[in-house]
Amino acid sequence: MALIAFEALGWPYKVRSSLPQLNYFAYAVLCFGLVVGLFSVAIFGKGAPIRITCMVLGIFFAAPAGLAGLFSTWEGVKVSEQGTDYSFEKIDEEKVSSFYYRLYVSDCGATCSHDLVLQKEIDLIFGIKLISKIWSKQNEQKAYLTVINDHLRVNGDSGVLGNVAI
Repeated sequence: MALIAFEALGWPYKVRSSLPQLNYFAYAVLCFGLVVGLFSVAIFGKGAPIRITCMVLGIFFAAPAGLAGLFSTWEGVKVSEQGTDYSFEKIDEEKVSSFYYRLYVSDCGATCSHDLVLQKEIDLIFGIKLISKIWSKQNEQKAYLTVINDHLRVNGDSGVLGNVAI
């Protein structure tokens, strides 16, 4: 619940796993848990208004949350089998003090372009990391990072794509 609250309040960092498939499985658990939680309160809760409200919400969210959970589970299994997540693949990284700056190429499929995404990441324990998106560029897929003084430069085939203060 704390993670959902941080996300809703706009906390500057998001919690992710260093294993991409675990991110998919965690999302699936949240989807299925939402529906199970609503139906549990509808069955075992006290007070008719709360039980009825949770039953209606459970029915309303069952199909979309169930489908999202199934698709997320399917993606997690696919990433586990492939060994990497090709929809968000790391192409370069630089470590500056205790932060990692990791450059990813994002490919959401046939309906959108390849984009570059630069994230500031803090590796914690047990494969958990905090991430913050700090730069992105559409329609690019090849680049590398260079640290220059207090800036991080994103270089591509066509030259400098961006400079980010670190």
